Amino acid sequence: MDGDGNSGSDDFKVIAKKAGEGLDVMLNCYLGPQKQEAPTNAGADALPTRSQYEGTLTISDEHKELRLLRGHIIVTLLSRYGAFNHTGEIGDVVNLNFARSGGVAQSAADTLAAIGDAEYELRRASMHFKTNNDPKSGELIPLTEISEKMSNVREAYDWVHQVRRVSLVTEVLKETSTPTAKGLSLFASRVRTLVQTPTLSGVKELYTQTKTAMKKLALLDRFGKAYLDDARTYIQATYDKGKVDSTDWQFWDQLLEDACVRLQKESGSKRDCTPGNYK
Repeated sequence: MDGDGNSGSDDFKVIAKKAGEGLDVMLNCYLGPQKQEAPTNAGADALPTRSQYEGTLTISDEHKELRLLRGHIIVTLLSRYGAFNHTGEIGDVVNLNFARSGGVAQSAADTLAAIGDAEYELRRASMHFKTNNDPKSGELIPLTEISEKMSNVREAYDWVHQVRRVSLVTEVLKETSTPTAKGLSLFASRVRTLVQTPTLSGVKELYTQTKTAMKKLALLDRFGKAYLDDARTYIQATYDKGKVDSTDWQFWDQLLEDACVRLQKESGSKRDCTPGNYK
């Protein structure tokens, strides 16, 4: 207990609450939802104010399911990015025929593993999936049940699980970005080599790689914005609807599974991206 009479438990609850709410404000700003209120500044194109995002989703049980769905949507968007980043393909309409660098199969497998781990934690925390304490059942293992009589311990568990889910989603971002990081490093290395030892074949190769890189950036910008805009619209509509249904998860499952099939083909891995069964 400190000089103000606060216990260590109280301090932890304040820290956990502020950390969780800070994270939600950031995600509210990035993906929504936002409060439906008139903008305080004039003009039809006025940007939303911070107050329109603060408190839109909280760490309360009331908003738990929408926060979990939002995590699922983020993983789905990242999986689409990861599939393109590893294969250069967007459905059956675009194929940049990326030059395969060493380790691409392992990178795709690592991406699948990160997606599967994140989805497992998101799904077992949601009310829409079956759980079973028996590991042999094939169902998701439920989260530890803490009695309501131990509210402080229960809140600590909830906070730890939330931090773990955020960490796993961040890992998905890292893995899906790996080919870009490697590609930039290889590109820089080839530029240095060409500067030191200029050759006609080297110039041609660098020109081809530059064109591919520019196409990739243009496609990422166009499709990335389109996916984000649609995700924001979907999250806002679900928030306005007032509840999350299993069909909301299943809608995004289709996009996730499509991306994972391409990553499985690239890696040879059979890792499941959509673990568990719906109730």
